Amino acid sequence: PFHVHTVDLKGMLTSQSGSSNIQEEARKIRYDFFRALVAEHRYHKIATAHHQQDKVETFLTNMMRGTGLAGLVALQPESGDLVRPLLFATKSEILAYATTMKLTWSEDRSNADTHYLRNKLRHQVIPALAAIQPNFQKRWLENMEQLKMAHDWLDECHKQWARSVIRSFENGFRLAAADLSSKNLYPLYLLLAKYGFNLVQTTEIVESFTVRQYSNRNWKSKTHLAVQERTYLEINPYAEKSTVLYPLQFAEDRQFTLHGMLFEIKSIKSEDDFVTNSNVVFLPNTTGDKNLVLRNRKPGDYIQPEGMKGT
Repeated sequence: PFHVHTVDLKGMLTSQSGSSNIQEEARKIRYDFFRALVAEHRYHKIATAHHQQDKVETFLTNMMRGTGLAGLVALQPESGDLVRPLLFATKSEILAYATTMKLTWSEDRSNADTHYLRNKLRHQVIPALAAIQPNFQKRWLENMEQLKMAHDWLDECHKQWARSVIRSFENGFRLAAADLSSKNLYPLYLLLAKYGFNLVQTTEIVESFTVRQYSNRNWKSKTHLAVQERTYLEINPYAEKSTVLYPLQFAEDRQFTLHGMLFEIKSIKSEDDFVTNSNVVFLPNTTGDKNLVLRNRKPGDYIQPEGMKGT
C-alpha cells in the first residue's frame, strides 16, 4: 500500500515560536507519520534510503554540533525500529542504478538550499574534501567503523563501571567520593549526561572533589540536582511541587533538598555569626520549640523583621 501525508509546513513554522528549521521539522513530521503507520498496520520496521554520503554528512554535522562520540557513530544499518539497507552503496551508484532501470524520483527543493548546515556540508565542504583526497569518503567510513567499535567497547565498560559505583538512595542515587577522580571523568560524564548534566558540570564536580572544595556544592540540570557532600555525590530528580508539609528539625545542623533547592540548617551562638546574604534567613528560637514546618505560602502569611514595626 502507498500512504500519503500532507502538511502545511511553512504555516506550522509561522504559527510556532519554536524551531525555524524546515528540514528538521519535516524530518520529525515524517518519522511521526511512519511510526503511526507502523502502529496502525502492525509493521515491524521502517526502512530508509540513507546511503554512504548521508553517513559522512551526519558525521560532519554532529561533529560541528558537539554531540559527542555517540553522535559520531550515528546512522547505523539498524537502530531501534529503523533499518537502512542502502548504507553499503554510494549516492552515484544509486543514481546509476535508477537511471539504468529507468526509475523516476522526486527531489526535495530544500536539499539545494545552502542556508541549512547539512546542505552546506553536502554542496561545499564534501566536494572540497574530495578535491583534496578523491577517496576521502572511503577512508572516513573506515575510520567511522573503528569509532563505532571503540564506542561499543567503551559503552560496555561504562555500564560495568556504573553498576559497580551507583548506590541507590530514595528517589536518586549516590556516588562515593573515591569514585569521582579524574581518571573516571569520562564514564562519570556518560552517567551524568543521562540526567541532563554537561561535560563542564561533570568536570567541575570532579575538580571539586579532587581539591575538596565545597564552595559550589550543587549543580543543576533541567531535571536533576547533584549535591556534593564530603564523602559522596547525591543525584536526585526535582520533586513535584506540592502542598505537603515538610517538618524542619533544628536539633542538629544538616542539609536537605526540597523542590530542587538546597537548604542548610545551622545553629549560631551569637550575633557575631550573622551574615548579610539574601539567601540566609535568621529565625529566633524564643519559644524553645525546635520544630518548624516548611510549606508553600498561603494568603494572610506575613513576616515582621525583628526591630521593625508593621508588616
